[in-house]
Amino acid sequence: MTEEDPYRGITCSAYDLLELWSMRKSKVKADWLGRNISGLIENLITDSEGEWAIWSGGEKTRLDHLKRIEEAK
Repeated sequence: MTEEDPYRGITCSAYDLLELWSMRKSKVKADWLGRNISGLIENLITDSEGEWAIWSGGEKTRLDHLKRIEEAK
């Protein structure tokens, strides 16, 4: 988190949905900063810079930068 880009918390309902998909090992697809990513969310973590999704490939995405996310069909 920087002063130019402070973390903005996501809604509880959005976090709950991410947590559910993570627990169920559901494949999801997302638009993250204009990049399409898909896979499994392995974990959700919180640190001093914000809340993050850890993806199955090891990628870490800040939750408030997710523009769209849905379960892959």
